[in-house]
Amino acid sequence: ATFAAANVLPAVCLVQIAAQFGLNDAQCGLLFAVGPSITFVALPLFGLLAERFGKRWLLIGGMVMLAAALQVYRIADGYGVLLLGAATMGVASAIFDALGSPLVVDLYPRRTAPLMNLIHGCFQIGLVITSVGVGYYLALGSPWPGAFMPVVLLAAVLAGLFAIARFPPAVEREAPHGDRKSVV
Repeated sequence: ATFAAANVLPAVCLVQIAAQFGLNDAQCGLLFAVGPSITFVALPLFGLLAERFGKRWLLIGGMVMLAAALQVYRIADGYGVLLLGAATMGVASAIFDALGSPLVVDLYPRRTAPLMNLIHGCFQIGLVITSVGVGYYLALGSPWPGAFMPVVLLAAVLAGLFAIARFPPAVEREAPHGDRKSVV
């Protein structure tokens, strides 16, 4: 839910962000293309790193990066800093996209489907609650950077909880059996 909240916050605040920084439609579009583009490129790398070194430190780093990305948005003083926040969010998203579902499989190999559905349901709940709550907050005339602070704090707390939580060891894959020779 925190991951979803962090990713939807800039979109919910886009009107206010665009007004504050004088952004045109092309700049707004680029702002939202940077993160997913970085996620697309970095996602396979984080999957490989997690298989090799385990998920704990990557997930902690991902949650710290999520908080950092939102903080960068909050303190932005120009378009370049907003793009930096979007890029940081893209890296954090790549980590969670690469590790979230495999972690559920590692923790619950026999009951994967119900828990996977719960995880994906929490993502949707995070989107809805954040969109409605922040929309109401902004409708009251509150400043958009303030909407980011609760999720920054929540991400920092979750990073701490990830640091003390037990994680399964990195999975050692079995070597393939036999030779793979092509027959001509």
